[in-house]
Amino acid sequence: MPQPLTYPGVYIEEVPSGVRTIAGVATSIGLFIGWATRGPVNEGKRIFSFPEFEREYGGLDHRSYLGYAVRNFFDNGGSDAYVIRIAKLPSPDDSTGVAAATATTKLDDLDIEASSPGEWAHKYSLRLLTRATPDEKRFKIDVMFGVVADNVVVETFENLSKDEGDSRFVEAIINARSSIIRVKVPASPADPADDEATLGDASGTPGDDGDVLDPNEAPATTIVPALFDTGGGADKIDIFNLVCVPGLTDGGDHQDSRIGLQEEARLPDRRLPGGLDHRQRRSPTQSVASVRTLLMRASTFRGCAPPIRCRTGASGIFRPAATSPASWRAPMVHAACGRRPPAPTPCSTVHSNSRCP
Repeated sequence: MPQPLTYPGVYIEEVPSGVRTIAGVATSIGLFIGWATRGPVNEGKRIFSFPEFEREYGGLDHRSYLGYAVRNFFDNGGSDAYVIRIAKLPSPDDSTGVAAATATTKLDDLDIEASSPGEWAHKYSLRLLTRATPDEKRFKIDVMFGVVADNVVVETFENLSKDEGDSRFVEAIINARSSIIRVKVPASPADPADDEATLGDASGTPGDDGDVLDPNEAPATTIVPALFDTGGGADKIDIFNLVCVPGLTDGGDHQDSRIGLQEEARLPDRRLPGGLDHRQRRSPTQSVASVRTLLMRASTFRGCAPPIRCRTGASGIFRPAATSPASWRAPMVHAACGRRPPAPTPCSTVHSNSRCP
């Protein structure tokens, strides 16, 4: 605001500059897409560590590369990522295979279901305890790991009510805060009564992991591109710089989608996380966890790739596909300097690769 001119002299007015500071933008946020046994389906969830991935998506699973890719990302200096779980969901147009199912049960007259599809929910039990008179219409729900008798409470919700107008309405409280269950109150609920139940028991329906989805085959070849359509799981994420579809051995089926990936010839001459040159991406004999990666931009990994566990035989944990070779090895390449430490040979041990100087 200019000063009032009340006397002769020199007046100074500071005018704000039109130049604005350019805010920094993150350049190393990963987006990992793959099959998992737990977690929201077709929705992006932000994580900041591998233990958080274990809590939300079940951790490592020998049937999927997703967990290994996420672990390698954080082991190599990554600190911020989104994960989108894909699964075969029930569809009237597709009656083949086994669809993922959500475990349900009845607790008193409340309809309870797991927060996401999968058999993981069968490990959890529920207990409803009413309060004494005069608060007999209020109750507590405990979520327990294992059977009720073990009393291993992982979540507890106190002072709940079945009255929709109550500030402690059970649907509003649990559905907004629980990472394990979702609750539905019937249209005409009865007064609460003590009860116990297990997710997936005889009063409800069991959960199912569904078919393991190979990113190179249907229906994953349809599900993944759809995530980037308007309103899809990836479209709703504000920013990510690295798109990783672990297990993908040929990006041809995805090149025409809205993922916006660069053509292979246009990718920067950089090394991919896990150690493989992007020009080796299409070779099935080089398939290891977290290596089958599509990049929207070159990533900024630092340090050598972590140790690789080599396996042979039908029980190899890194070979969910039946067509995988009986033995293989992957070159370990430093992301920055391009030096190659000694490559591990196929065996049943863990090889520690020294870091580049």
